[in-house]
Amino acid sequence: MRADRGDLRSFLLVAIICIAMAVVWSLSSWNIRPVYGHEEGEVGTSDDEKMTLVMYELDAGDTIYYDYAASEACWFSICTFDNTDPFNIILDEKLNLSGTQSAGSFECPTDGRYYLRVAFLGTPPEGMATIDYYTHAFNDYSVQVVTATTTLLIALTVLLAYLAYRDYRNGYGREVLYMGLGIAGGTVAAASLVVAYLNPTVDFGETAFGLLSTFAGALISLCFWAGLFTILREEEWDDVIRVRGVAFSLVKLTAVVLAIAVVFAILALMYVMN
Repeated sequence: MRADRGDLRSFLLVAIICIAMAVVWSLSSWNIRPVYGHEEGEVGTSDDEKMTLVMYELDAGDTIYYDYAASEACWFSICTFDNTDPFNIILDEKLNLSGTQSAGSFECPTDGRYYLRVAFLGTPPEGMATIDYYTHAFNDYSVQVVTATTTLLIALTVLLAYLAYRDYRNGYGREVLYMGLGIAGGTVAAASLVVAYLNPTVDFGETAFGLLSTFAGALISLCFWAGLFTILREEEWDDVIRVRGVAFSLVKLTAVVLAIAVVFAILALMYVMN
């Protein structure tokens, strides 16, 4: 039995909403990109020289969030350099922490370049001293981005929940399946954004939070998968292709290929933008 036009319209609308949620989620990065270095990573050294981990170009009032864990006792500092005189470069340390681990935030008092550096107090006779670090830099624009992104995700999720409730009341149980997947994905995505903004270093060493963030895109993508097969499972098509005597529905095979392409495109967009 062919899916009626109401089923097709319902699925297309849900697919558009879920793709929109995936795009919004992939564009959710609101942190300031560093001028030098990486926002997170692990570095090591066999000497006691200071190393610059990351450098930001920031304005007064911007905030740097940091979280680090070192294998040896070290000095972790945030500083600026006055390079106006090439023969007399002045180092101004804004923050200086000691120990093997710490986490917190620092509000920039002036415009300029801020360097996050580490100096180990001692290194092992054989081997290297290492430090795992995670840092973010936010400004006023960051607040606007996370607010707009979260609002859009919540609005799209609520709209999807309304469509699911309407179809459930009308007795269309099949459509509720893939709508439910989209609702779950939108809810997880919005929750992850709020948690990450309230505690920017929450995913430092937290595999569970990384998986939670990944589930958002996966659930939204699964909605598209489920929708395709919900509509196509009761269709009767004459067009088939045969591979070594095995018949495949041409339309269903096309749907599988299209679904795989959409899922990989969404996941690739999430990876590139984040």
